[in-house]
Amino acid sequence: MNQAALFPPNPVSPDSMCLSVNDLAAPLVADLLARAAELRLGVERLDNGVTVIDGGIGVPGSIAAGLAIGEICMGGLGRVRLTTADPGAAWPTWLEVASAQPVLACLASQYAGWSLAASKEEAGGKKFFSLGSGPARALAGREPLFDELGYRDRAERGAVLVLLFAVTQGAFLIGAASALVMSLGTAITVSVLAILTEAREEE
Repeated sequence: MNQAALFPPNPVSPDSMCLSVNDLAAPLVADLLARAAELRLGVERLDNGVTVIDGGIGVPGSIAAGLAIGEICMGGLGRVRLTTADPGAAWPTWLEVASAQPVLACLASQYAGWSLAASKEEAGGKKFFSLGSGPARALAGREPLFDELGYRDRAERGAVLVLLFAVTQGAFLIGAASALVMSLGTAITVSVLAILTEAREEE
């Protein structure tokens, strides 16, 4: 199998182009805000109109919040739930993720591919670097990946999830390893989707 087969052109179907990952995520964000106290989240509204939701840095957060944020991260095109593992499994619980639009949900939204950085001057004396995940990536379109997908979102508002936990909690190496594993998982997902696409075309 050649490289072109692994990465087919325009993997997003024409019927999916009309979907807005930001518009689909908007009601999920609204629900998250409405349940902020219940989910033990922090909410701050900035003067520039941006709403910042703290899911576990300066507040306790919760598993339920994590599940909800996971669905927001997938642009409203995925379902995330907690399941119980089989007895004797290495982990007592597992996450079960499902989507009818895996390319849009994973590559156009969930994938943490947007590098966010600011200089000391811009960030008030301390350099800032993080990775952006979530549907707002499809609004910015800063990554070459969106040219390969042939997808752009035109919504009037968006949601971006900034991955800060590893740095703020002093677990940078763990965070880097987690990002590497996530990238590997995304690569495997893309490869499997490409193989299935090629198999369907050969039928």
